[in-house]
Amino acid sequence: MLAAALLVACGGGSGSLPPPASALADAPLLPDGCRERGGYCGMLTPGGQLTAAAWLDDQRLYLADLEGRIRLLNVETGELWTVRTGLSMPQGLTVLHGRLYVSDMGNVCEGMVEEREKLEAAGLTVRSTCNLSMASSEPSDVLWDHLTKYTARIRSYRIGENGNLDDERVVLDRIIAIDREHSPNGLTNDGEYVYASIGYPHSHFKDYTDHLRTLSLRDDLMGVVARIDSSGRSEVYARGFRNVYGIAVSPDGTIYGVDNDESDGLATSGHREELNAIGEGEFYGFPFYGTNEAPLTANVTEPVAILKGAASTATHANDDGVYVAYFSIDEVPKYVVDRFDYETFSPTRIYEAESHVPAILEQNGLLYLFTLEGNVHVIDPDAAPVPFGMRLSSEELRRILASDPVILSEYDVYIDGSRIIYIRESCSMEEKTFNLHIIPTQISALSPERREYGFENLDFPFDGYSWTENGMCIGLRFLPSYDIEYLIVGQYGLNESSHQATFETVWREQIYLPTLALISEGLDRVLDSDPVIRAEYNVYLDDSRIIYIKESCTGEEKSFSLHIYPEEIDDLPPERRGPGFENLDFSFDEHGRIADGMCIALRYLPDYDIRLLITGQYFLREVNGQTTFETAWVEELAFRE
Repeated sequence: MLAAALLVACGGGSGSLPPPASALADAPLLPDGCRERGGYCGMLTPGGQLTAAAWLDDQRLYLADLEGRIRLLNVETGELWTVRTGLSMPQGLTVLHGRLYVSDMGNVCEGMVEEREKLEAAGLTVRSTCNLSMASSEPSDVLWDHLTKYTARIRSYRIGENGNLDDERVVLDRIIAIDREHSPNGLTNDGEYVYASIGYPHSHFKDYTDHLRTLSLRDDLMGVVARIDSSGRSEVYARGFRNVYGIAVSPDGTIYGVDNDESDGLATSGHREELNAIGEGEFYGFPFYGTNEAPLTANVTEPVAILKGAASTATHANDDGVYVAYFSIDEVPKYVVDRFDYETFSPTRIYEAESHVPAILEQNGLLYLFTLEGNVHVIDPDAAPVPFGMRLSSEELRRILASDPVILSEYDVYIDGSRIIYIRESCSMEEKTFNLHIIPTQISALSPERREYGFENLDFPFDGYSWTENGMCIGLRFLPSYDIEYLIVGQYGLNESSHQATFETVWREQIYLPTLALISEGLDRVLDSDPVIRAEYNVYLDDSRIIYIKESCTGEEKSFSLHIYPEEIDDLPPERRGPGFENLDFSFDEHGRIADGMCIALRYLPDYDIRLLITGQYFLREVNGQTTFETAWVEELAFRE
């Protein structure tokens, strides 16, 4: 379900267009060049919690949001107008015969605010999403009273000059809306009729249809898809749904919708989400399907596909298949958009999303995805499926290839802002799995389940995070936002010889990010300061960092010693309190890098108060089969206030 704060729209509508807002993009968002950009054309950020969208023409579209507004967005210039306010959680839009149709919660949310104490005293729970939960299966008198005063509806507006809206009409009214999510949701049209998906408001109402009819409530509009003609006359087109959010008409005229069919205490089909081809007069099973309560005469229409996920929010159909936005629980849970082909209705991952995608539209072969976060993403559905913003533009790729990689190996590895990029300049496909282990500067930055391992495991296959382009294999991942000490990168394969599967490392390297950051910015400032130790390496203190610099070298084989003595012994890890110091010895390969003929190494100091620091370098030598330490240099640094 869509999560939203309780938003109560107030005030009247607007029938005229105010001056346009400033453009939302630095440059016009045009479809040209989308395929060159690898499938991701760009993003506009109109803001608001977007819930629905509909094209007015090939450049402008209407946007609805949970703030109760309808706005008009020019996708080429980014200009944005507000054309209507005062609605209550509009969740569906469609344009037909010169009118804009809007599904609207009416004043249901307002009623829940005004009657909150009265409703709660009657054993009802008022939730922040404008939903009521019933404490028992017996609706109370208070609930009946609430339902008669606060109902949902579908409105329509005449589209005037410049896209302004006037001549408001209520097309469907008296729709039960005890559950905001289970009220009028998706709208679509086939060029002749408007179709509206309306959720089943509460399972208990199935036993009280006579009472609902007495109260003049639309007991027939529960868990249905309704059809509305140009005169405003409505009829039930299909029934038996728990809650269809988004519906769409395919080029052959078939209506598709995904039912949020997870169990809510009823014995339902057990399907969490089912994609249905919705036919006139057909029944889709809710709330009886799969139970002994099902009427013997029930002729249930089977779904065409079952989703591996929940909370579907949008549907779109074109010649290639049916696009569905939902929360996937297959492998790693995430918001996704999948395309289901018409032959087998098997899914193809099109994009991963940043949040719920309540609407999907199409224009000139490109998909427009609208998110609850208030963004509009434009993608090429024919490109390889990768997450939003993952693919590199041609300009970005040229810039990265012209820079110096941080690792030269089977794949060259680049760090570009918060992205790590693997590039192999001559390949056609990649079957080996990529290593990506992230070690933070503070272990507390990791999730609790990863702290015992000490690193974040972001290993990934080629599919999903990589692609081929101009004979190159390119992999890309975003790095976490916390401070990173170093990365372990590489590749491994699966060896199944001797009837036993084992992992076989192909290549493996380590990247120490603080040293890279120092070299790229801040090194001149450190060199201009006075070292705290002068030795084979000059040693500098820079905030919480200790930096070792040797101004003329080609490499370093000796190990560094770094022993930290705290003011308070209890600041040490329990296993180090006996020796009395923290051992942060390290190798140059782990924490160093050569730049401009200098050897540079960097470590972060612990965040507790330090009494004494002993540092230096040593060799490890094998003598008569025994390993011995040979000190190259050692210095002490006492810390005093």
